[in-house]
Amino acid sequence: MTRANSQREAIKADLLAGHEVNQRTAIERHRCYRLSSIIMRIRRLDGWPVETHQAESNSFACYRLPNGWQPPSP
Repeated sequence: MTRANSQREAIKADLLAGHEVNQRTAIERHRCYRLSSIIMRIRRLDGWPVETHQAESNSFACYRLPNGWQPPSP
């Protein structure tokens, strides 16, 4: 598994756990400096409906899944 794929899986796990992810948390938890690229792959390759919200207190975009959303079973 490539580093980009392992970071993608780690971000997906955070989102599924109900965590909101932003650039700061991605760097601290997963050493991921290209979060927007990872989110784009999760949306396009995995088909997940990741929502983007702008935090008012800083300039970071925050990403999360809609409440109650679960990925389809394989």
